[in-house]
Amino acid sequence: MPIYAVMLAAYFIHPFGRSLPLWTVLDTLLAFFLIYPAGKIGKWVFKGDFWRLSVSLILVSFICIATDALVRVFLLVPGGLYLLFTSSPDGVYAMFVLGAIDSYIEDALVVLVSFVVGVPLVLALRKIPNIEFL
Repeated sequence: MPIYAVMLAAYFIHPFGRSLPLWTVLDTLLAFFLIYPAGKIGKWVFKGDFWRLSVSLILVSFICIATDALVRVFLLVPGGLYLLFTSSPDGVYAMFVLGAIDSYIEDALVVLVSFVVGVPLVLALRKIPNIEFL
């Protein structure tokens, strides 16, 4: 969580981070506030019923994909990788907004796949004899 907070703070300290629209990083902000609850209910993945398993797997999956997006944002803006593509503020804005749209689509797909594939997979793994989960 401290590393997540440092990357998020570095983004907002950078001049581009303050000038880019806030909606582009709302998923990473939401994930930041969900890290602690996800840590508390993460044990449900291996011990809970279907509903608890679904909620915890979706929550953990969302946080993981939002963290991936935050690392990309951190490398792009505070890390200065935008200079490889463009140095103009308008170019950074266009690249960032288009990337944010793709990031939200990626978030939705990961959550959907986690529910549709992940939940049945974990339920099937639980039925294998002599396999112990945490």
